[in-house]
Amino acid sequence: AFLGGGLLWFIVLLFLRIDRESIDHRVSVVGEAGSAWSRFVDVAVPRGGLFITRILVWVNVLVFLALVVAGAGFMSLRTSLLVEWGANNGPLVLQGGYERLLVSTFLHGSIIHLVMNMGGLVLAGFILEPVLGRLTSLLVYLICGVAASIASIWWEPDHISVGASGAIFGLYGIVLALGFFSRRKLPDMT
Repeated sequence: AFLGGGLLWFIVLLFLRIDRESIDHRVSVVGEAGSAWSRFVDVAVPRGGLFITRILVWVNVLVFLALVVAGAGFMSLRTSLLVEWGANNGPLVLQGGYERLLVSTFLHGSIIHLVMNMGGLVLAGFILEPVLGRLTSLLVYLICGVAASIASIWWEPDHISVGASGAIFGLYGIVLALGFFSRRKLPDMT
């Protein structure tokens, strides 16, 4: 995934037209410390149309950082610690660990896994949260995450799984359904 993404960016850069004035303006704006901080706050603080999406991103990032501080690693987290923290696994869930169905959706196996999932979550949230509203967006995300964890156990009961991918793919399924059945509900960018 990393190499594929790098290759894609390389191809985009080959065919990208560079507007020198725009770059100079952006560099001068970014150079101001106050505006850079305010821009970070505008993007990162949960408010507005992406309130729930931003909270979900922060929860995922904070859980990942807690795992790193606990000694799980950074590029590839230790499986034993992921299991301790609630990774999804059929036998462990059937022994009464039903919370793993939800908790595992907030655990990630590496920084790349986290960044890719959070990018997908932000894109899906950008489309869905203004349409569905805050509470519905949160419920849909959580339901899709639990459903994906159940599907993971059904498909490979002995494997250990973590990540928000199932919840995010569920959100994209809703985007496709809304786009197919009711185009007027989605923003023009669809």
